[in-house]
Order: sequence, then C-alpha cells, then structure tokens
Amino acid sequence: MPLAIPLLICMLAFGPATPTRERAPIADTIDYHVRATDPLVRAWIRNGGAESPTLNRLLAQLTASDVIVHLVLLDRIGGGVDGQLSFVTATPLARYLRIELTRLGGRADMIALIAHELQHAVEVARSPRVRDPQSLATLYLQLGDSMRDPRHFDSVAARLTEDIVRREVLGRRGLPDDEVPLMAQFKRSHSLR
Repeated sequence: MPLAIPLLICMLAFGPATPTRERAPIADTIDYHVRATDPLVRAWIRNGGAESPTLNRLLAQLTASDVIVHLVLLDRIGGGVDGQLSFVTATPLARYLRIELTRLGGRADMIALIAHELQHAVEVARSPRVRDPQSLATLYLQLGDSMRDPRHFDSVAARLTEDIVRREVLGRRGLPDDEVPLMAQFKRSHSLR
C-alpha cells in the first residue's frame, strides 16, 4: 500500500489550519498531484502557478481532487498536436492521467500549454465517472470539440484558459532565476540533436 502513506500525508497537509500554524502554500503540496520528472517542466509549473492566478487555481483544484497527473516533455506527438491528456489507470483512491507536451514556443507559450492540459485534468477531476480511457472519450464527446484527428478532442474552457494564462505570464517581467540555467541546459541538449 505505498499509495496510502503519501495520501495520508497529503490529507494531513490539507487538514484544518490551527491559529498558531498557517496552512502550507500550494507549492509545497502540489507535487503529489501534478508531477514531472523534467526540472524545466517542474519550474514552469511552480513559477507559472506563482505568476498566474488562473494556473494557481487549476493546481489548487487538482490538489483537492483524486486526480494525479504526470507531465512529460516530448520531441513530438502524433496527430500534429502540441499537448494531449490520456487516462492511465484508476485505483480506489486515485485516478492517474498523463499529459504529453511538445516544445512549441517560448516560456509563456509553454506555461499556457501546461495550463490548457491541466484544465482538461480538472475537467476529468470534476467527472468522477471518468475511470478509464472509454469514459474519458465519452466525457469529451459530450463537452469537447473534435479536432482535425477524430481521436483528439479539445474544450472551449481549455482554449480560454490557455489564452488567459499566456496573458497573465506575459504581464510579468523577467525570467525567474531558477529557470535561467534550466533553459540554457534545455537549449544545449536540443541543439545537439
């Protein structure tokens, strides 16, 4: 039961705050529900959540849900999309989703793309009946717009979220210090290919 211990820790972190102790900031607890192995993607999630109230709300909604999302940065995704969400598995305690992203532009574009895909994850979190790939497809047949490829769907809310988050991030000035070396490393590693 390795899932039980992290879930218990997460539940304790969100228990009622006492007058002498403040609740932990969302940045301290979100890693349980929104995960990425790539340090640059983690920085975009963390810093984007600090810069964008909209992205921060998505992270809070996911933290309060039974959904756990793993984000992966890929060189390309089939079907000509820049990001996609897929259903991995469900247990009695959690539903696991995977978000795949491609590098499509600058920092604000990437944070906005992450927010777009996390909006989809929130849509799943709000739909407890989504417990497998088939029920995910049914959800998006009901609320989504079909894309060029009939196997890919989108939602108006995700597109709107992407635009709002891009504007919020672009409204900020400068690159957070922790992203500077990660961006340089990313550019070096991708220029060698």
